[in-house]
Amino acid sequence: AACSEFMRLFHRLRNDSDWRSRNPHFRGDRPLLSALAPARATEILNDPSWTKAVFFRDPASRLLSAYLDKFVVGNSYSTKVFHAEKKLKFADFVDLVAAGDTNRSRPTGLHFGTNPHWRPQRYLSNMEKLLPAFQFVGAYEHLALHAEMLLRSLDLWDAAGATGWWRKGRRYRADALFASNGARHRTRPRRDASAHYTPELLDRVREAYAMDYAMFDAIGWGNEAPTTGAAFAGATRAS
Repeated sequence: AACSEFMRLFHRLRNDSDWRSRNPHFRGDRPLLSALAPARATEILNDPSWTKAVFFRDPASRLLSAYLDKFVVGNSYSTKVFHAEKKLKFADFVDLVAAGDTNRSRPTGLHFGTNPHWRPQRYLSNMEKLLPAFQFVGAYEHLALHAEMLLRSLDLWDAAGATGWWRKGRRYRADALFASNGARHRTRPRRDASAHYTPELLDRVREAYAMDYAMFDAIGWGNEAPTTGAAFAGATRAS
């Protein structure tokens, strides 16, 4: 969730003077844990002096956001991913996502090979195994608050979070991290949900993403207060 801005935050913390202007997804020097040697990455994950944090988003809201960004604003994923002859409607997209296909080489269904923009969050960044090591689990639905809480806990808010994040034209808006939404598709939860979701369609999405909702229930995620991934250790053993 909000990975572009978090990547910019990492560059800012590295004192990169160009942290704001460049697209972080196409930078060759972007900081990646996966670029470390496996032994070093394992050491960091098991060392409690390192803070491990993750932000999740409600799967139904996240799926709609992916559709608006990749199929409406971007308007390329219908043919690029699903090879459809015309732009997919949201209901058609849900049909493909909820198809129950487990073949990782196919774009349909929800599995470890699913496009990362709508892949279950349980299957991203190996959360299936690593979530118990995360001391801070925030929610996209409380993004500004939880991001500030995380940075304050590390004494980084004043230096990297409180100012410098959003300027447009001659008018200054709220300048703190996540105080304004800079995304090109700017999902408006209530309006967009009512325009795209029927009760039946929402039920299908919630059933399809049952693996994520079960993970969230296990750790008590989704409240105004952030949580940790510790409780997921027992949940995974039980399952």
